Amino acid sequence: MENVVTMDETTGCWNGKPHDPTCSSLDAEPGLAIERHILLRSPGACCAQTTLPFWARIILPARNDAEEERLASVTITLFDATGVALAEYSDVLALEGGETGEFDVKLVEHGDRTATYTVFARFVAD
Repeated sequence: MENVVTMDETTGCWNGKPHDPTCSSLDAEPGLAIERHILLRSPGACCAQTTLPFWARIILPARNDAEEERLASVTITLFDATGVALAEYSDVLALEGGETGEFDVKLVEHGDRTATYTVFARFVAD
């Protein structure tokens, strides 16, 4: 089967490999644009000199549509196949007005049990 990345028009999520967890929602506060993201699995011990301390990471380019600098946060919540929340991971990023930066969220636990995940990005209160 060909590995094709597709966008789910309902959730706004981009989903890739069939065995990867599926993004079930991608939400951002107004003024904070998250147009895409990618889940990158860490290489296995057979493919790397050392094993990384996380099973995957999610990279999310973000744009601050406001004129002033803002502090932004993203939270990734992992769920099992029955919808039970397993863990939350987050990252914080300072964004100049009109500028783009990149969140880098490392997923440490529950790689074997994660079926879906959600993404929520917001501005941190001043």
